[in-house]
Amino acid sequence: ATDTAATAAVPPVRVHAWIHPGRDGFGSQFFNKMAVFGACRLVPDDGCCYIHTTIKKMAHGVDVGAAEAVTGLRSDARCASRHPQTLPRAITPEFSRARRADRELATRLDVLAHPAVRRELRKLYDAAIYVGSRTPVRRPAPRDCEYRMHVRRGDARYHKKRKVASNESYVCLAESIRRRDATAKICVFSEGSPADFGALAGAPGVELVLGGDALETFHHLVTAPHLFISSSTFGLAAAVLATQAKIYTAPVGDFASQLAGCWGECDCPGVRRKLTGPHGWPCCGPPPD
Repeated sequence: ATDTAATAAVPPVRVHAWIHPGRDGFGSQFFNKMAVFGACRLVPDDGCCYIHTTIKKMAHGVDVGAAEAVTGLRSDARCASRHPQTLPRAITPEFSRARRADRELATRLDVLAHPAVRRELRKLYDAAIYVGSRTPVRRPAPRDCEYRMHVRRGDARYHKKRKVASNESYVCLAESIRRRDATAKICVFSEGSPADFGALAGAPGVELVLGGDALETFHHLVTAPHLFISSSTFGLAAAVLATQAKIYTAPVGDFASQLAGCWGECDCPGVRRKLTGPHGWPCCGPPPD
């Protein structure tokens, strides 16, 4: 009985994510906050309290208040103290560009792939109602496309070291999808202009959805029946919440196996060979039936 009382008297660890303001976009900030939330949830016996800190100024100019509202995240009600002035006494996992490594991303995906964590995060996202006290959260009208791809294009020119799959690979992927579903409608969500997509812009069944509101694009990815993500925390954050979706990493390699399968038919044409060596992504297996 004494041991039980002593254990009950120990306050839970309080954690929050700290992110450099102005450096990262919505997807990166939301993904990292979800990772801390998820890690906290996996501590046994309610031994961790999640303290939410708000979305900071973002690299791509998304409205901070709207972005904060749509996440649905908030501090746990059972925390003894949830006020910002007490945060220095909490554990503060820091995510900055300098520390973002493959193994760190994999660790966060291990946490976020937990079914109970994903379900709770999706429930919070769906329950988001207001920006501030009165302005309703905007949810876009559903799009008539079951296959939705997030493709890195518009911002890729500013991130020269990041791997970006070729237009040829995405054309191959669209053709592969339509061989299995002849009437498939495929929406490609991205920044940039049609000229950035080459033959993909005119591929049968493909609609380019470019330069849209980031939060609306995010919602379309979250609600996709079939979701194809690129190497981006924006797409990864959507994949965490897309509990209803069949999720694939394609046409690039298997970088998110904790959450996604890999549609491999278009992973290794000649134009991709240079990225499939020891320092690139591996080739996927065959596409699903």
